[in-house]
Amino acid sequence: MCRDKGLDAVEPDLMEGHSHRTGFPLTAHGQLRCNRMTAEIAHERGLPAGLRNGLPQVPQLVDDFDFAVDEECAQYGECERLTPFAAAGKAVFHGEHAVPTEAFRPQAHGLRLSSMRKKPDLGVRREAC
Repeated sequence: MCRDKGLDAVEPDLMEGHSHRTGFPLTAHGQLRCNRMTAEIAHERGLPAGLRNGLPQVPQLVDDFDFAVDEECAQYGECERLTPFAAAGKAVFHGEHAVPTEAFRPQAHGLRLSSMRKKPDLGVRREAC
C-alpha cells in the first residue's frame, strides 16, 4: 500500500517494544527478529526502511535498515548511539521538541545528524540545524 501510494520509504514505529511494559512477553531477541523482518518486508516491496528510535539495537540493525529516525536523543543524552548509521554512510534524521536548537546544533553537526527542532504537534514550523 505504501509503495502504491507513492511513498519513498517506510519508518515503522515502536521498534523498541521489548523495553517497555506492553503486557506481552517481548524479549530483546524477539524484538531484533521482528525488526529485521519488518525491514526485509519493506525491502521486498521496493521500499527503504528506517529504524525509528530502538537505540539499544542500533549496532545489530544498522546493516538491515537504510536510515535512522530519532526523537529527542539530545534531551536524553543518547545521540552518540546513532553513530553506527552515520559511520555506515546512512542518513540519521533527528528531531527535538524541548531542547533549543543552539543547544544541540554542535553535537548534531559533529555526529553528522540531519537535525531540527519541531513542536510536538508536528505542524509546518521547524528550526533546521
